[in-house]
Amino acid sequence: MSRQNDRRLSFRSAGHASPRDMRIASRARLAAFAAFFVLAASFLIPPGLIGKGRRMTGASLAVEAADGRLLRAFAAPDGQMRLPVTSNAVDPNFLRLLIAYEDKRFHRHWGVDGLAFARAIRQNFGAGRVVSGGSTLTMQVARLMDPGPRTFWRKGLEMHRALRLELFHSKTEILDLYLRLAPYGGNIAGLRTASLQWLGKEPAHLTLAESALLIALPQSPNRARPDRDPAIARKIRDKVLKQLAANGAIRGNDLAVALADPLPRARESLPFHAPHLAERLARAHRPGDSPTIRTTIHFDLQRILEAAAARALPALDPEASIALILAESETGAIRALVGGGDYFSLRRRGAVDMSEAVRSPGSTLKPFIYAMAFDDAIARPGTIIRDAPVKFGDYEPGNFEGGFVGDVSLAEALQLSLNIPAVKILDAIGSERFAARLREGGAVLRWPAGHARAGLPLALGGVGLRLSDLVQLYLALDAGGVAPALHVSEDGPMRKPARLMSAEASATISRILAGAPTPPGVAAAPDTQRFAFKTGTSYGFRDAWALGAGGGWTLGVLVARADATPIPDQFGRAAAAPVLFRIFDLLPTRSRARPPESGRAAGIESGPDFWRGDRYDRSAGREGLRIVFPDSGTLVNWQSLSADSEGTSLALIASGGRKPYHWLVNGKAIASEPFGDSAEWRPDGPGAVSITLVDSDGQAAAADIWLK
Repeated sequence: MSRQNDRRLSFRSAGHASPRDMRIASRARLAAFAAFFVLAASFLIPPGLIGKGRRMTGASLAVEAADGRLLRAFAAPDGQMRLPVTSNAVDPNFLRLLIAYEDKRFHRHWGVDGLAFARAIRQNFGAGRVVSGGSTLTMQVARLMDPGPRTFWRKGLEMHRALRLELFHSKTEILDLYLRLAPYGGNIAGLRTASLQWLGKEPAHLTLAESALLIALPQSPNRARPDRDPAIARKIRDKVLKQLAANGAIRGNDLAVALADPLPRARESLPFHAPHLAERLARAHRPGDSPTIRTTIHFDLQRILEAAAARALPALDPEASIALILAESETGAIRALVGGGDYFSLRRRGAVDMSEAVRSPGSTLKPFIYAMAFDDAIARPGTIIRDAPVKFGDYEPGNFEGGFVGDVSLAEALQLSLNIPAVKILDAIGSERFAARLREGGAVLRWPAGHARAGLPLALGGVGLRLSDLVQLYLALDAGGVAPALHVSEDGPMRKPARLMSAEASATISRILAGAPTPPGVAAAPDTQRFAFKTGTSYGFRDAWALGAGGGWTLGVLVARADATPIPDQFGRAAAAPVLFRIFDLLPTRSRARPPESGRAAGIESGPDFWRGDRYDRSAGREGLRIVFPDSGTLVNWQSLSADSEGTSLALIASGGRKPYHWLVNGKAIASEPFGDSAEWRPDGPGAVSITLVDSDGQAAAADIWLK
């Protein structure tokens, strides 16, 4: 050993510090005194002169489902994805490990840990470089709120802000700020964003290895990104794990398992559900409002409807979009909403929110016309009404498929969606009164240009409505006639429920619509899961609708092009109804909130046997119009009929009613002697044939036969 070392040894053994140690101690005392002076002086400086501490606190707007799961997020004003998060939504074990690693006396100090700070000064001066920062979690929050260069002066300001944070905020609030502001690489800020983008999951349940990674990343957020340098990411994660094990925060067996866990290799996309709804809510969001918008959306049901829409698109017109709204019948809460089947499709204009598009509703308002007639006791389901040509001034409605069926009950007319009976009943109850009832039920009616008042075309879609308006109305069919306000806000509806029809009428209409023919290719649902449904098609095949209500759910489907151009041969039963049926098959059955009132049969089933607007002159004893030959249900061998040079013909014979007669076969008029009793028709070949006879009073008779 050298003489110099001998002197140092003897100097220390005598109880004295070496000159080097004395210099280190002197500098440490000087640094501690200077830090104390800066800290004390900072309290004399107005807060406005040292930064307001708000530059990095802006949160991303998060639109969430009812259970708190993220639907869609929007970047904060500074471009960061900084999702709101609180400690009660984070795995408690992660919080324990974070405090054990970063600030083990977090719950005991007042923002500045004197012991840790003194140790950091001693270690830094002893090493001749920065090896320990001595920063508490509170000081880190102060730095994250107003970042800047790492200088001695700013260290004092961080200490000052840390003390002020502790003075005005609870430990939980400070911890929440750290969880929201900590950087995790790129534009990922905050624990929730990091957990979703690096792990693909909410931070409520984290493994030990996942927790260690999320504790380590803020130390070097860009250099240690797992997608850029997995080796560095593993190194800093394993360092955290080993340090926690050395501190006794985790056990040896757990350490071995965590060290063997793989790291994520790619950045996950944030959830992207109900994007149209999220955008609508974001546009209405005001500065100062909570950065979290909690909706009534049921996360799992939302995914079911999105999958159903995506499945339906390939079978639709290549430019068509689809919109869906599912609501609870009892409360009016929207549980799922799809504004367009493919948000990113340019051809389908998928970014357009079709759930809010104003379109003609086609025949979807007919159930409410019949309900008013039943409640007014001017008709009942069994009332016979005549489906035959009729004019109301200059307005001459016709049926969707052409032709007329003659005498039919109102229940059958609704199930077959016949136009003439619906217009007749609307004429009787009053179109203005009917429009007022729809508005009372929560629908917003938009009239075509130049038509400021309701008219009879209202029965067939002569008004502008949104899908949300129709779902609002159809809630009443499954909620005892009451239409609760449709809403998507967690705060609830803005208006009280409105009675649209009596409980008896809603039960009767639901029963009738549940018995309507199912759409092509769809099997009838079991009796235990039946629901009422109605389809509609707007003029020119622009919009295809299907509405359903039952089992506690109300569902609306719209298939249309975003630019409102026609889609040839697209109609509700073929385009929209199959989607409706597929979704109802997947919905859990809910109990009906408002069961039908007793006495329904007595209240609704009473009424006239024949529609009063049809001119049946039974008092005069005139024989009713009928087709004598062929009888309905007849099977005719058309090849055995008498043939002439122009081909085979079939004689049609009538009696009763008032001449002249008009004959229609398969909806097309055929030539006949106006005042004769018969007509000749030449079939094209075998198959089903529908024959209709109409007399001068508008009375009709029909016969369905089969030619073999």
